[in-house]
Amino acid sequence: MFARFLTRHALTQSQRRGKSAPGVRLVMRYGRLRDGRFLLTGRDVRREVARRQRWLARARLSDRRRRALKKRIETLEKMRGCAVVVSEEGDVLTVYNETRKRLRNRTRRRRKYRH
Repeated sequence: MFARFLTRHALTQSQRRGKSAPGVRLVMRYGRLRDGRFLLTGRDVRREVARRQRWLARARLSDRRRRALKKRIETLEKMRGCAVVVSEEGDVLTVYNETRKRLRNRTRRRRKYRH
């Protein structure tokens, strides 16, 4: 699911918080969708960075492709802990940083049964 567009509020908040539009797209692509928002957790970042580093280890990449992969790794690292709230139509409503406590609570698995 990709955003059709960023609302004015999302654009101003992402600029204020230092989040770029390509970074927001990465959060929506590699993050987890929960409760109407995409979260990019540390686990998601580690998985994608490892995947990019395997690509970098290959010898047949051009310099341009290597720079692009390194830039994507930097962007993923910068966007760690970022949340993107999306409307039902797919528009980005806002972008913000999750605190560690909220991130931990949102990604924690919920028990099916309570005793």
